[in-house]
Amino acid sequence: YALTHRGNVLWQMGLDKEARAALAQASSIAQRPNGSNKELAAEIKMIKGRLELSLLHFRESQDNSRQALNLAGTEYKDIAIQARSTLGLALARSGELHAGSLLCEQAVDMAALTGDPQLLSGALLASAEAMLENGDPQRALEIALQTQASFARFGQQDSEWHAWLIAALATERTGDATARREYASQADIVLSNLTQKWGVETYHSYLARLDVQRSRKQLGQVLKPQS
Repeated sequence: YALTHRGNVLWQMGLDKEARAALAQASSIAQRPNGSNKELAAEIKMIKGRLELSLLHFRESQDNSRQALNLAGTEYKDIAIQARSTLGLALARSGELHAGSLLCEQAVDMAALTGDPQLLSGALLASAEAMLENGDPQRALEIALQTQASFARFGQQDSEWHAWLIAALATERTGDATARREYASQADIVLSNLTQKWGVETYHSYLARLDVQRSRKQLGQVLKPQS
């Protein structure tokens, strides 16, 4: 479990090689004949799905997320919810918009039943992005602002700035220039504040993540003055 949690933190810091090593070690323990642990195996696959998504490896993310779902079944709901959200995003980002959006909505419905606000917020954020990609910016905006408030309450700034970004991208598509600038500026501020929370080294490692680079590029385009 310690190796699994270590791997989960490392990939979020942008240290994917170190994360892979920790998860591989954890997996070898979880799959031993006398120590087989289905829940842990499912969690490792779910984390690998998220890691591959951060590297923009959509096919690998889908494969790991599907394996996590199969292992989690109906028994390990938290893992199944996160794996379903990850699979939905991997599909949406690779162009399978309807299927991705549907999976993210299913994850939201499942998360709502758990009563866990942080689990629900994570599922809602994924759903907001999928809805935006699927051509529903108004609904994406509503959900993004809902999750932003929750992330701010729990101090999840890495998720909060993404929520602001989705809100900015949504208002860009609806033509609300004033709101677009406001939401994009908030995203930029929250992202910048991470350097004080995490320290310079971890902050720059995080910024090196391919998915974060992709999101920052989107943010930079939204922040540009409109001609």
